[in-house]
Amino acid sequence: MRKEFLLSGLVAAVLLSSTLYAKENHNKKSSFSTDKKIAKKAIKTLMKDMKKNFKSAMKKDGAVGAVNFCSNKAEEIIANVNKSFKNGVSIKRVTLKPRNPKDKANDSETAILTSLEGLQGNGVVLPKMLVQKVDKTHTRVFKPIIVQAKCLICHGTQDKLDPKAYEAIKAKYPNDKATGYKVGDLRGAFVVDIVKK
Repeated sequence: MRKEFLLSGLVAAVLLSSTLYAKENHNKKSSFSTDKKIAKKAIKTLMKDMKKNFKSAMKKDGAVGAVNFCSNKAEEIIANVNKSFKNGVSIKRVTLKPRNPKDKANDSETAILTSLEGLQGNGVVLPKMLVQKVDKTHTRVFKPIIVQAKCLICHGTQDKLDPKAYEAIKAKYPNDKATGYKVGDLRGAFVVDIVKK
């Protein structure tokens, strides 16, 4: 009788713990799904504003206009977009090879970007988004920024750079590290921080 009681108690404990694990796992997936939706919206908002202004500057003054836009207006647009979000949500761009020193990845972001570079170097197609659970109330969502052909006039190898545009870049950012890229390279990432209160 005692053995049966212990066995049924053990089975109940296993069932309870697996139910709790499944519930906890479901909650994590649900939380990640919500965080990804928030991040997608933030990234879409920023990219829409950036593209619209970038195209306008490019159309008006060519590659030099694009450089001037990036150096004079990009930070302002990011700040304005961040003001439009709810408290606890913010977005930024980070990279391992910054042009603007403010875009330099911090230690934890560097670890993620270095891992993504390593995966890409081994032929892995990078995910559209990567969710990092920092702690119970803080999630970071990374969206890799992949170099497109149009990026090369300011970020490409020496033979692809627009000379006038790069002259303007060097005048503004003498310590620029953001060149030497090819189409398809990882340039950096948009990072959306979501902090729940």
